[in-house]
Formats: sequence, C-alpha cells, structure tokens
Amino acid sequence: MKKILLLFFFLMCISAQSQSTNTCPEPSMIFAIEQGQTMILPNTVTNIDQGRMGCLYDTFNIRWFKFLIAQSGDLRLIITQKNYQGQLIDVDFAVWKDNGSANYCQTLATVAPTDCSYSASAIENLDITNAVAGEAYLLAVTNYSAQPGTIEFEYNSGNTAYIGNRNAYVTAFLDGNQNGIQETNEPIAPYGHFLVQQEGSQSVEDLFYSSGRIQLNTENSSTSYNVSYVIPEPYAPYFHVNPSGSQNIVPQGSPDAQNYYFAVSKISDFSDLGVKIVPLTTPRPGFTNRLRLECQNLGTITSNGTVTFTIPAGQTFTVVPDQAINVSPTSFTIAYTDLAALSTLSFETTVYTPPTTALGTLFAYSAAIVSNVEEIDNTNNAYSSALRVIGSYDPNDVTESRGKLVPVNTFNTDTDYLYYTIRFQNTGTANASFIKVEQTLSDNIIPETFEMISSSHNYVVKRSGTSAIWNFDNINLPYRSANDLGSQGYIYYRVKARPGIVVGSTIDASAAIYFDYNPPVITQTYQTLFTEDTSGTTDVKTNRFVLYPNPTKDSVNIQATDNITAVTVYDISGKTLISKPVINGQNVSLSLAGLQSGTYFIKVATEKGSSTKTLIKH
Repeated sequence: MKKILLLFFFLMCISAQSQSTNTCPEPSMIFAIEQGQTMILPNTVTNIDQGRMGCLYDTFNIRWFKFLIAQSGDLRLIITQKNYQGQLIDVDFAVWKDNGSANYCQTLATVAPTDCSYSASAIENLDITNAVAGEAYLLAVTNYSAQPGTIEFEYNSGNTAYIGNRNAYVTAFLDGNQNGIQETNEPIAPYGHFLVQQEGSQSVEDLFYSSGRIQLNTENSSTSYNVSYVIPEPYAPYFHVNPSGSQNIVPQGSPDAQNYYFAVSKISDFSDLGVKIVPLTTPRPGFTNRLRLECQNLGTITSNGTVTFTIPAGQTFTVVPDQAINVSPTSFTIAYTDLAALSTLSFETTVYTPPTTALGTLFAYSAAIVSNVEEIDNTNNAYSSALRVIGSYDPNDVTESRGKLVPVNTFNTDTDYLYYTIRFQNTGTANASFIKVEQTLSDNIIPETFEMISSSHNYVVKRSGTSAIWNFDNINLPYRSANDLGSQGYIYYRVKARPGIVVGSTIDASAAIYFDYNPPVITQTYQTLFTEDTSGTTDVKTNRFVLYPNPTKDSVNIQATDNITAVTVYDISGKTLISKPVINGQNVSLSLAGLQSGTYFIKVATEKGSSTKTLIKH
C-alpha cells in the first residue's frame, strides 16, 4: 500500500511540509554495538513529520540517532522494528555523515544520504562501504504505523566495521586470592564508589553502581579521566585497594572497550549487620500498604540472629512473611541462620489502615536486628520509618523516613542521616525501555555524604555537586495495567544535613522521572521541617507559643511569649494554605474558614525564631 501511495505523497509534498516541524531534536547516541549482540532502543510516536528527506517521502514519528565508527571497514547493519506485543512493524531509515550543524534536520533535507530505504518491510539493511574510524553519522528511523515499540540494531553478515564511542569499563572487585586479576568466582566490591574527574576539569563526580562496573564514553580522542575507588568508614581499615590512588584512563575507539580494575583485598574479617524498611506504597484509609524489610550482612563472616518488625497500633497485618514467628497484632520476629557475607534477606509485609483513620495520621514503623557476634557498627541495627496517611495516591513520589516534622533536638547533624525513597511507576500503555531520574539536592544537604543503599533494579547513579542522576538502562519496566507490581520501582539513599540546622530549617526534595523519551514526571516537593515540638498545645516557655482550642472548628488562637511577626498554615503535603504577616502582638486569632476537616501544621515566626505545631480541624 505504501508503495502505491508514493506518487501521492510526492504530489502532496508541499502540503506535508506545511505541517512539518523544522525543530531539530538532540540525536540519541548509540554508544556501542557489540558483535553477536542486539541493541534495543524505543521508537517514538510523536506525529511529527519533518518533510521529505532523501528517499523518505514522509518522516512521521521520526527518531534521530548518532553513532561513531570505531573501526574502519564495511558497515552492515540490520534494523528491525517491533511493537510492544512483539509483532513486526514497518521501518524506514536514512543515514548521512554528520555535517556538524545544529540544524541538521533542515540542512540534510537537501543532501543525498549515504544509504536510505523506504519500503513496507519491517527489517531493513543499512550498508556503508568503506566507513572510516572516527567518522560520525546521523541516522533517521521512522515509525510509519505509529505503534509504540522498539528498534533493534545488530550487525549483518559481511560486516567489518564497528560502531562505538571511545569506551572504557572500570570494575572494582573483591580479590580473594590477591593476585590482582578478577576470577569468575570473585564478586564486585560492594563497599565503595568511584571518584571520576575528567582531565582539566575542576569537577569530581561520584559514581555508584549496582551492576559491577562503570562505563566511560567520549567522542574525543584526547579526553582522559582520573578514576579512583574509595571505601568509606567504618569499612576502610579492613580492606586494601590496588591501585590505592587514581588511574589515568583514556577511552579507546575500538570494537571492544578497554577494561580497568581496582582489586579490593581483605585485611581482616569483621561483622556488621544492618536492617532497613523500604515503603513500597503509602497508607490510605480503607486500603493496604506494602513495606519491604531488608536484612543485610555487610560483614565478611556468616551470621545468625533475629530481626523484629513493628507496626503502629492503628494498623493491622494482612500479610506476614512465611518465616515469621512470635506474631502479635503489631509485630513479628524472623530468625535467620547462616546469613552469608555480603548477602541480603528481604521480606514483604502488607498492613491495613481502617477507613476511619484521619488524614495526616503519622504511622511509625520500626525494625531491629540482633546478631550472634560482636559488630564493628551498631548504628545500623535499628531502623524507623514514618509515613503519613494520605487521601489519594501518586505512584511517583519522594519521601523521607523520619516524616515531615523532625524535632530538632532529636537530630544530630554529625551522626544522623536523612533516608530518602524515590518511588516510580510506569502508568503508561507500553513497557519503558529505560528510565532516568534526576534530582537536585537541597542546599541544606552535604552532597559529599550522598550514599546509595538499595534500588529495585540495576542502576548507575552519577552525583556531581548537588546534582544526582540515576540511569536504569534496559529496565523494560512493564506498564501498570499489564503488571501492577512489576510496573513499580524505587531508589533508596541517605545523606547528611549541613550543621546549623535550627527550629524552622527546611529541606526540600523532589525528582524528575523520565520514562523513555517522554516528558518527565515531576514529583511533589517533600519538605522536612525541623521543629521544637509537634505534639500540640504545650508549655509556652518551652515551645514559644500555644494553640487553643486544639482541636478546633472555625478559628484558633495563638499566644506567644515574643512578638509574632508571621503565621503560616500548611497542609500535610507541605502546601502553603494561609500566610499572614503580623505587626507586633503576642496574641493572634486566626480564621480557618475555607479549610476542610483534617490535620494541618501552623508555623509561627517571632522576633526570636520560629516554631511549628500540629493543628486538628473538625
């Protein structure tokens, strides 16, 4: 059918161009295609037509790629397009040498492509004879049927050239026999992370990983990196890293990337057990929420012991792990035996929130792990997490384990961490081939204390200054209507707050979540507010002000020992609902007209500081 309509498309070229766009998107980089492997990338459904280009009479749903030739020869590439149901769908392409223009999609329209195909086939063959190493090409692939799916690239028979940037892989591994060579039975080193600094740059990036190695890519033959591997306290004294300093790495343009290693050898054995709670969903009245209990043996010797998990009295268990013993209405214990070094036990539990539970109710969960041996660090043997009951559910969000209100006298910036969870869910209509999460850390956070704890899927995260970027390549995350549980994922990390946190200090956290090439999902802003006391009406001498009546219906009175300068009312999400400046006076009457029944926070600023309390409105 498409062949029959070629003449029609040609005659309508002017009309089609009138509906096209001349905006050139940033081409997606094809970093490397390895022999015998298939690279799979998502197609696009944008309904954008950039007009006729080469043999392509139409370019609806065009996706642009860029690739470099790593080895000279004849490039023979097979391009296949499928929808997400695995059915073959029509694919067309055109490829040009990169002209270096930012407006390439306009300038290339009048340039004959190096190769081009416009047919009804779902499998096309791209041929570039005598491709030269270092050459860059721009590849346009269209989706004529407008079906969401994937584009597959693999080498064809007779191929002698290779696609690839200048690449280098860096791996840190546990060197059991201390020979400096990674054997098949030697795992990745789990304790540290990489510091990467490009030659000539003042910026140093932290790179954390879950898949065992990092990859450095560059298009420039003169680019080099200084890379080191750092093990933090309390584990550093128990290991030796070889090399102990940095390695200068120059990625090479060859079919197989160079490999660099940091051999981490054990100096002496130690024991360290840790426990954490990962909230998978949020409590809502009349619904269940899921939590994951993770027990980690961070030491080098096998351990036995128990772990206990406790939920608040306002909830009930609906699902407890099969291994649970001593089950009560609000707790259970699990006995673990022979927990191997560097291994993790995970258990999921489900709890129910009664329909009568007030929105804003704070539920506190706790866990404690006990080992049969002495440990080098007991600070990670207990864990607590606080979640507020909400009325609606956003599957893409950011939360912190202490809750939104943290009494400042309970938080030590020298030793205490803030534990953040970023949750994401694919609510679209097709699998997500890759996911990227971007976050800017608050100015009240010390970026260098950033530390990954766990994640639902393999990742690489790069932290540079206050910027943290997670990449989940080839995640192929299902969409919600096909697999609700499988469509969810999370990131779990910790950071320290800067010294000088006082009553009224806030730390904001939000994230931008990209599913394939769609616009980002921007989460709500989660605000941690440091307070003197959040329990309600108490002595004015110790809390600066009192609220009465509390609970209340229509209005509330505020009495302070110092002159009040401003009053602010927030809802449980941190949204400002009332902001009222006050000119002198230690007594203020505040109307709550227009506010629905629920839980609110009132922040009162005086000449000597500020404080926040909880207010219940009936």
